[in-house]
Amino acid sequence: MNPNTTPTNTTGARPTPAFDATVGQHVLDDFSKWREFLQVQVRRAQNVGMSDTQIDDAAFKLGSYLADKIDPENAQERLLKQMWETSSKDDQRVLARIIVNLVSQPDAGTTH
Repeated sequence: MNPNTTPTNTTGARPTPAFDATVGQHVLDDFSKWREFLQVQVRRAQNVGMSDTQIDDAAFKLGSYLADKIDPENAQERLLKQMWETSSKDDQRVLARIIVNLVSQPDAGTTH
């Protein structure tokens, strides 16, 4: 299987890109763009019927990937990375859930 695609669904639809690193890097340049990107991804996951547990698991995996592979681009990302790296796996899962909650709020695209 190509690592840049997700498995074909049961309807036989073509695989779609799982995460385009070039789009991802652009999104990571600005914290509000990152929040908007995550908000869209959470809505998509909900619309295709993913459970909260599945969304939380995906958020945990994404958080682990970002903390391990991506250098923070701004103060918010540096703080999140520090929080992630100093947390136990259980606390990382809680942090991932909090971030999902944050971007699931109606005003998630705005900054205060």
